[in-house]
Amino acid sequence: MPQPTILTNVSLFDGTGDELAEGVTVVVADGLIQEVHTDGAGTSTVGDRIDGGGATVLPGLIDAHVHIGAVDVYFETQADRYSPSLMAFKMAHRLRHVLDLGYTTVRDCGGTDWGFKQAVEQRMIPGPRIVISNRMLSQTGGHGDMRSRAQTEEPCRGGHYGMVFSIADGVSEVRRAVREQVRMGADFVKVMASGGAASPTDKLDRPQYSEEELRIIVEEAEMAGVPVAAHALPSIAITRAVRAGARTIEHGNFLDDEAAALMAAHDTFLVPTVATYVMASRHPERYDYPPEITEKVDSAAAAALHSLEVAARHGVRMGSGSDLLGEEIAWLNHELELKADVLGAAATLRSATSVNAELIGRDDLGVVAPGRRADLLIVNGDPLTDISVLGAPGAVRLVMKDGETHRNTL
Repeated sequence: MPQPTILTNVSLFDGTGDELAEGVTVVVADGLIQEVHTDGAGTSTVGDRIDGGGATVLPGLIDAHVHIGAVDVYFETQADRYSPSLMAFKMAHRLRHVLDLGYTTVRDCGGTDWGFKQAVEQRMIPGPRIVISNRMLSQTGGHGDMRSRAQTEEPCRGGHYGMVFSIADGVSEVRRAVREQVRMGADFVKVMASGGAASPTDKLDRPQYSEEELRIIVEEAEMAGVPVAAHALPSIAITRAVRAGARTIEHGNFLDDEAAALMAAHDTFLVPTVATYVMASRHPERYDYPPEITEKVDSAAAAALHSLEVAARHGVRMGSGSDLLGEEIAWLNHELELKADVLGAAATLRSATSVNAELIGRDDLGVVAPGRRADLLIVNGDPLTDISVLGAPGAVRLVMKDGETHRNTL
C-alpha cells in the first residue's frame, strides 16, 4: 500500500475563507485528505514528505462551463474538417492541458460524451474528472442551429462528441431529447434558452423555447434526478428559465436587478463566463467572425462584468466558468483575473472551488479539509493578494487529483 503524502511548510487557502493560514501541514492517503494541521505543529504520520517552501496550497480548481469538444474557435464547421479519431485525440490533449493548469474537475456544457468521462476515470488518459451534459438542446433557428439563412436542409442531429446539438421543437420533441441525453449518461441537461453570440441567425437579446417547453425539459430532467443548466443572456430569458426550475443560468451577461432578485429567491446559481467574450472582443483577428457575429460578441463583452456587480448586489450565488474555445483554453486563469477585478480574489477563488463543488453536487470536492477528495494545488505566491499568480509561467508547482500527483516541480 502506498505511503501517505505529507505536504509541509505551506500556506493554505481552504476554499471557504478570506485569508491564508501559514505553516500548514496536509496529510493525504487513500485518495483523501486525512489531516490538516494549521497550528504549525506538523504531524507524526510517516510518509513521503514534500516541502512546499512556503508556497500556497489550495483545492483543485473547478471550471463549471467548458466545451472540451470546441477544439478550435470555428466549432460550427469543425465536424467537416476533423475525422472522429482526430477529434478524440484533440479532445484528449485539451483535457490534459486543463489538468496541467490546475483544474481537477470540469463541467462540460455540451459535446463531451460518456466515453471521455470513462477514459479519464479508468486512467486511460490524464485529465480532470468530467461532469457531462452530452448534446445541447436547441430550438430550430436557436443558438444550436448553425445553418446560415441560405441553407434549407434539415439541421444535423447526429454525432456523439465535439460541438454537437440536439435540435428539438415542441413538448414531445424536447421530452424525447432530454430522455435521450439521460440515456447516454448525462449528469445534467443543457438547454439554449436565449440567443448566443456565435449562432448565425438568432438575436442575442431574445429568449428561446416557450416556458411550457422549458418546464417540460426541467420536469423530465428532475424525474431522472439531474439538474438543468440554461444558456441565457438577456433578463427575459433568465426569468423564464428560473421560473421553469433551471438550477443554473449560464453566462447571464445582461442580468438586471429584477432577474437577479428572482434568481436569489429561487436559489439559482449564476455561472458567469467573462473571458470568452472579452478575449474574443479584444482579439477579433483570432476569430475572423463576420460583422454580425462580431457585433454580438462586442455587446456581450461590454455587459459581462456589470452582470457580476448586479448578481453580487442581490446575493446571487456565483460559480465560475470560462467557455473558452480552441487554443484560448490557455486563458482559463484569465477568467479568474477578470472576475477578481469585480468580486475580489477570495470570492473568485471560492466560486472556482467550494461554490462550484456545491453547484455540481460534489460535497467531497472544493475544500481542503479531512475527509475530502485529495484534489490539491501548490502554487508560488499568494493568490489572495494577486490572483494572477495562478496563470504565471511555472507558478503551478504541484497538481494532485484523487491523491495522485499529476505533476510536481517542487
